[in-house]
Amino acid sequence: MQKRKLGNSGLEVSALGLGCMRMSFGDKPTDKQEMIDFLHKAVERGVTFFDTAEVYGPFTNEELVGEALEPFKGKVVIATKFGWKHGEKGPHPSVGVDSRPEQIKRVADASLKRLRVEVIDLFYQHRPDPNVPMEDVAGAVKELIQAGKVKYFGLSESNAEQIRRAHAVQPVTALQSEYSIWWRNIEAEILPTLDELGIGLVPYSPLGRGYLTGKIDENTTYDSTDIRNRNPRFKPEAIKANKVVIDLLEKIGAEKAATPAQIALAWLLAQKPWIVPIPGSRKIERLDENNGAVHIELTSDDLLNMDIKRSGSQPSGKGQAEYFTGNVRIDPQNQAPAPAHVSIASVTFEPGARTAWHSHPLGQTLIVMAGCGRVRKWDGPIEEIRPGDVVWCPPSEKHWHGAAPTTAMTHISIVEQVDGKSADWMEHVSDEQYQADENSQ
Repeated sequence: MQKRKLGNSGLEVSALGLGCMRMSFGDKPTDKQEMIDFLHKAVERGVTFFDTAEVYGPFTNEELVGEALEPFKGKVVIATKFGWKHGEKGPHPSVGVDSRPEQIKRVADASLKRLRVEVIDLFYQHRPDPNVPMEDVAGAVKELIQAGKVKYFGLSESNAEQIRRAHAVQPVTALQSEYSIWWRNIEAEILPTLDELGIGLVPYSPLGRGYLTGKIDENTTYDSTDIRNRNPRFKPEAIKANKVVIDLLEKIGAEKAATPAQIALAWLLAQKPWIVPIPGSRKIERLDENNGAVHIELTSDDLLNMDIKRSGSQPSGKGQAEYFTGNVRIDPQNQAPAPAHVSIASVTFEPGARTAWHSHPLGQTLIVMAGCGRVRKWDGPIEEIRPGDVVWCPPSEKHWHGAAPTTAMTHISIVEQVDGKSADWMEHVSDEQYQADENSQ
């Protein structure tokens, strides 16, 4: 197993870590001893970076990881997290967030006991707390570091401003955020910030919660305990629409004698030397398959071709500038043959990007897959749209849609053509209008 350093912190870990959440939380129940044996085998194979959190269980995941890795104390790095409010049964996202300094310190003391260690290697804030300034969060962890209870400070799902504010008080070692060839919302603003500040990235769900393995299709079903059962990205229509990504991974994999999962992980590893994905394996054959990704070399031409083929045929520079403001990527998904003339495309808007005013002769259906966006219909208010929302724009109704000012958005667009025409484009939504709309909202 190769090693990597998370940013400029000096924290060295295996090039691939191991997400432990599903070993006792968020999926079908597992046998504890089987998971302990599995963790031992992971260490034997060179994995030194393990991810858990008090909220997983709650508490049981930390207890599992602590018991399993106790024999390897000092040889492995264990990351855990704070930040969820405690209810009657412990922390849970439904109860809310809580990153008050006194709560952070209580969580640290309890996690130390469950993990059976004297110091927490990497202590993440699980989610930002809007009621607690980032400076106070960073200050609390800084005090824990000074007290010898924590070695390194991390954040999770924080925006660029929050990262900078925390880093100014206590250097941030790593950001944990979702990132994969399937989910690239952090590329516009977060990755450049991490690069500038010397912070490592730990992508969770690097295999798209299993989708990028190529073993999931629109007929796949999930247990009621499986979090994918409630995720809009795993609805049959979304799975089918995103098949283009799997086709790409399979094609590159055939050229490299590798599986789609290995290509997806190799793609991540090739992005930056300070990126350390944490796939959540529970079976030894999946662990071995994932670990094989570190030996796959993707050339610059491979990476360029993967981006071009993933994006498919896009409008020309002139056409895109004519119809859109800001950076927009269009990934064609399906074109039904005549006489249907139905087009399906995945459209990703970078923060602040939007369409011009336009209409569709037979209407348009939008299915929001990721991020936050907005849609405005003629003479109507701005409406916020989020993952899972389905928006119907009636025939010939003038409207525009795009990403929120600070968040990228991806949606599936379904339109029909009449005499070869699917849209009537009108004037741009100017920056002044966009800002005025934002203020009026």
